[in-house]
Amino acid sequence: MVRVVCVLSVLAGLPFLTVRPPASQATGWGQWLDGQADGFSGVALIARGETIEAEAAYGFADPAGGRRNARNTRFNLGSINKTFTAVAIAQLIQQGRLSLDDTLAKYLPDYPNQAAAARITIRDLLTHRSGVAQFMRADFGDVSVAAMVKTVGAEPQAFEPGARQEYSNGGYVVLGRVIEVVSGTTYSAYVSDHIYRPAGMTNSGFVRQGDRDDTLALPVASAAGRGRGRGPGPAMTPAGPRTGNPAGGGYSTAGDLFRFARALRTGGLLDQRMTEYVFNGTFAEQPGWGFSLREQTIGSHRFIGNGGGAPGINAEFRFEPSGASTVVVLANSSPPVATDLLTAILNRIAGVSAAPAAPAPSVAAASDRTPQAGLRAEIDALHAEMMAAFREQPANVARYYTADARILGGGRRYSGIDETRAYWSQVPAGARWELEIAEVGGSSEEPWVLGRSTLGRPGGPSMAVDYVAILRRGGDGRLKYHIDMFTAAVR
Repeated sequence: MVRVVCVLSVLAGLPFLTVRPPASQATGWGQWLDGQADGFSGVALIARGETIEAEAAYGFADPAGGRRNARNTRFNLGSINKTFTAVAIAQLIQQGRLSLDDTLAKYLPDYPNQAAAARITIRDLLTHRSGVAQFMRADFGDVSVAAMVKTVGAEPQAFEPGARQEYSNGGYVVLGRVIEVVSGTTYSAYVSDHIYRPAGMTNSGFVRQGDRDDTLALPVASAAGRGRGRGPGPAMTPAGPRTGNPAGGGYSTAGDLFRFARALRTGGLLDQRMTEYVFNGTFAEQPGWGFSLREQTIGSHRFIGNGGGAPGINAEFRFEPSGASTVVVLANSSPPVATDLLTAILNRIAGVSAAPAAPAPSVAAASDRTPQAGLRAEIDALHAEMMAAFREQPANVARYYTADARILGGGRRYSGIDETRAYWSQVPAGARWELEIAEVGGSSEEPWVLGRSTLGRPGGPSMAVDYVAILRRGGDGRLKYHIDMFTAAVR
């Protein structure tokens, strides 16, 4: 699915690191991985230079069907697709077909908001400074990138172009359309011909919504608050494969991402001048941004790469521009399972280790201190208020949504507080409503929740709908629902 929350990364806490002799030449990656990945569902790959030193699969690609993950299992990459989009833009810049300072209006004269398009630059879109609205629609299905852009561009600008930096999936959807217009082909065809093929990525690409085959990892839910080594739990399974787009959601294998990193650093995708700019020049700018790559220094090692995360999805890859090491960790369960394992691998390569944590006085007390546990408790309390307000009158639930909230589902969209109130007013008085949390994640300011909403009449039938939502914290410090998206059929 599209990415619901911003790309997740857990950087090693440098003030708390101690240095020991480098372990990058150490043998025994297999045993070490087995110890680190207890309960992990996914694939981990570790390479040194051109040699893959370890590649191991754990857990199930399809728990219900008993199909296990394998080295050729294809995982949802989440926002790693943004890196492919950015590299495609770099290729077109290299060819002189567009410029970072070109405006969006030059390439998309039919963009719905032409006043904004005249001020938004390609650089703004790449660096999340465009103000283009966040992108999340449950009902897009297999529509074209052009159709997505019409919807995204019709949304109000979040802020004036260049005014600030705020992560935007919508901006990368728009970049995907720019690629189509400049290249004269579809986004998926361009990426296939100019990135996947030259890099040797034979198992990468988009899948159609609802597709199933023996190479796809289906997302599994993990209990909230669980971290690396705890693995997927049985609570709730998000919907199966979703159609991706230029902002995220394509599928690939660990081996293909290793080949992508190799092609990117060895000139297989960009010429020497553009490679140097992408790897070094962009990170020297203020603020440093990269072509949808992030920079991570651990000890004396400098890694770059990207990651993605959403309910049932966590993907990470990093490589050293020198070619010394490449690490890929893909999981079909929620963050931060892959991010945590990646961090542990990078620390071992760099020869650093986190300072030992103080022993927890009790399991309950330790759990209460975890950020996700705190978010879950806060959202549980919010849900209790919402359900109490619903019992008084269903329309009262609208007060727990932001002023610019959107409810998406059933082929319809309700936008703003008035339509949100109208949506809840459709529910007859006396109905019974329950909310159940499967997982929470994201930041304290903008968390996401994977849940189930059950609505029915006392003593009568009920229906249950799985949903993913993004919440936002208001000026009063309280969380409210911002985007509420149905993700599964009614039961």
